Amino acid sequence: MIQALRDVNSNWAGGSIPRLMASRDEADGIVAVIATADNLKAVDFEANKQRVMGANLSQYRLLHFATHGVLDNKNPELSGLVLSRIDENGRPEDAFLRLDDIYNLKLNSDLVVLSACNSGLGKDVRGEGIIGLVHGFMYAGTSRVVASLWKVDDDATAALMVNFYKEMFRSKQSPAAALRTAQLAMWRQQRWHAPYYWAAFVLQGDYEGTIQLQEKSSARRWKLVVGAGIVIALIVVFLLWRRSPYHEPKSRYQQNKEKRSGAEF
Repeated sequence: MIQALRDVNSNWAGGSIPRLMASRDEADGIVAVIATADNLKAVDFEANKQRVMGANLSQYRLLHFATHGVLDNKNPELSGLVLSRIDENGRPEDAFLRLDDIYNLKLNSDLVVLSACNSGLGKDVRGEGIIGLVHGFMYAGTSRVVASLWKVDDDATAALMVNFYKEMFRSKQSPAAALRTAQLAMWRQQRWHAPYYWAAFVLQGDYEGTIQLQEKSSARRWKLVVGAGIVIALIVVFLLWRRSPYHEPKSRYQQNKEKRSGAEF
């Protein structure tokens, strides 16, 4: 376990875990992409273990964790995610979301994204496969997990994830295709060209199908109002067109009278 924590911070003897300064930009960028969908953004003190364990996560189609991942290959049950270590009053709190906590979650999500270091690794157990964070979230009820295979760069990961969500929800691609497109976009940039910055993340689980998020009630109401307004406008235009003297239907008597007048002329 100590070695796993040293992977997060080589100076673990001091008991400190470095902040992921780009994680807030990552969260803000993702929420901006899915702004019309019902979502919950928990950052800083709100990103705590109590919120994860106490919230009804089964109502969310997509879960995204941008934090430190702790991997213990020898004892995978000691692996987990590091959340907020203090509350808003400065009091210390249990911040470690352990693998057994993850197994006990009740999920109904289409995708879990583990934007953390080494989150896709684990211990190879005969008859079970790789036991780690991905296995835990799949057991808890998600059909797909995006996770990393090595220690990733904070800034590069934030940029990759925002592009990943843009491809999923603006370009309407499947998670697998969206991840590939986002990684290729990173590869084309000189700053992030090296595979170290973008190739760590892989998708495990269902490779097919797109994800449709439920829109906010206010957005749905706005669309209904606009739709009703268009329908009303069309009805008004049609009625005006019907009432125009140039478009009023003529009786058979008027049509016969016009024919006789034309013959007399």
